[in-house]
Amino acid sequence: MALLRGMAELAARCEPGTSRAEPRIVVLHFNHQLRGEAADADEAFVVELARGMQRECCTGRPLQPIVATGGGMEAAAREARYHFFTQAAEARGCRYVITGHTENDQLETVLFRMLRGTGIAGIAGMPRARTLSPAVTLLRPMLSITRSEVLEYLASLDQPYCDDATNDEDTFTRNRIRNLVLPMLEHEMPGCSEALLRLSSQAAQAQQIVDRLVLAQFDSLVESRENRVLVSRPNETIEPYLVAEILVHVWKQQNWPRKDLTQKHLEQLVGLLLSREAVTTAAWMFPPRIQATRTATGLALRMLEK
Repeated sequence: MALLRGMAELAARCEPGTSRAEPRIVVLHFNHQLRGEAADADEAFVVELARGMQRECCTGRPLQPIVATGGGMEAAAREARYHFFTQAAEARGCRYVITGHTENDQLETVLFRMLRGTGIAGIAGMPRARTLSPAVTLLRPMLSITRSEVLEYLASLDQPYCDDATNDEDTFTRNRIRNLVLPMLEHEMPGCSEALLRLSSQAAQAQQIVDRLVLAQFDSLVESRENRVLVSRPNETIEPYLVAEILVHVWKQQNWPRKDLTQKHLEQLVGLLLSREAVTTAAWMFPPRIQATRTATGLALRMLEK
């Protein structure tokens, strides 16, 4: 809600007929259909608000009921939501999908990933921008704005908003982190939230350095062919951590889903790639149906059909 009002306010400052002409704003809302009448009421509220602001509105619902996957119900709902966002943006020729994630959301994400187990990229939290498809980029401009600041802004506009009652329940892990863990940590260690966000910022900067090192090595080590990717064994001066990051970049380049690719998987892949044992016909499987076989010079990777 705050995002829409803020963007509309900024758009009103643009100058018609110039390079700063008012941008087209399309309101996107995805009804996961997980909260019954409350979800339908939220959808109706958004549609009416967009109509009152004279903004195009596009709503979506899942074609099939959302069911929990290996990452849980939250992950399944998020995947369905971003699939809708991407398709809706592409269909309307919109280059950007902009979400209202706040600093509080970032903090919850960082702590959740740390407790679950993650690397530098995970501690870096949600990026301010990431690619959803070749034509659409996701932007998160509010990551430095707190939830309380958002509510103050809405109050200053006398703008009603919808409050998801399930956020107060402790059913999901993220909710327990928000409602129980973070308040307890802040009570015991005042200022720890700011410290975690500083750590996240430092991790993001460190990851940028790692990414540059990966790109410097990538083209000389990775070759894409018709139905497989060949990864050459790097020289011994390259640290195993960087080798793992190169493999992660392979997954990114091939658009292979990475949500189930764990640190344990990466360690096994690195071990296979660096191994100098005699090559055999053995094959290993990695998420999400990636077959790895050793070659005389490294690894061959390919996605198997379902």
